[in-house]
Amino acid sequence: MQYAIFDMDGTLIDSMPLWRDVGQTFRERRQLPPLGDMTRLFHKMTIVQAATYLKEAYQLPESTEAVHREIQEIAWQAYAEKVPLKDGVAEALVAFKAAGVRMAIATANERSLVELVLNRLNISPYIDTVRTCGEVGMTKKEGPSVYLKCLQDLGGSAPETCYVFEDAPHAAESAAQAGFQVVAVYDDAYAYDLPRLKKAARYYCQKASQWPALLEDSF
Repeated sequence: MQYAIFDMDGTLIDSMPLWRDVGQTFRERRQLPPLGDMTRLFHKMTIVQAATYLKEAYQLPESTEAVHREIQEIAWQAYAEKVPLKDGVAEALVAFKAAGVRMAIATANERSLVELVLNRLNISPYIDTVRTCGEVGMTKKEGPSVYLKCLQDLGGSAPETCYVFEDAPHAAESAAQAGFQVVAVYDDAYAYDLPRLKKAARYYCQKASQWPALLEDSF
């Protein structure tokens, strides 16, 4: 393994419960009526998509940008105080670094939140580059552009030399279609679509403690 690209939310950090509940938190703060199953709806949305949806659904007088800032504030507090690394991630990153693997993060999240949580959890020294979907003109990982940009940053050019760690089925499919070695990572948020995730991947890991075995391709 020469290169590794990690998704952040649901792969490196246990943040999916935050995104699952962000609509509910926003609604309760403003004492607004419920809008169906907000939990299932919001865990698939980016901050921008959530802000647009809430403004339109509740006919809010504020601009979409103002709603976006409020959602970002909710997320910022959680990332600054609560969101933890997933079990085994710290040890896996140490092992990869010791083996000379160059590492990147490819995320649909916003760079400010990525940098906040990486610094708080003391894993910035292990990550050589960060790229967001927004920086490559995407809202979600609907194609391989963000992975290809990470690989370029790391000094690589051949996707088959790079392992991509993902918990979201659509993202795993995008990486696999470009020829990356995909490692499916379990997270409760996508448990309902686990067969699809596994189908897109070469490897499946229930826990991050299994990742170091990939260094010898002895998984």
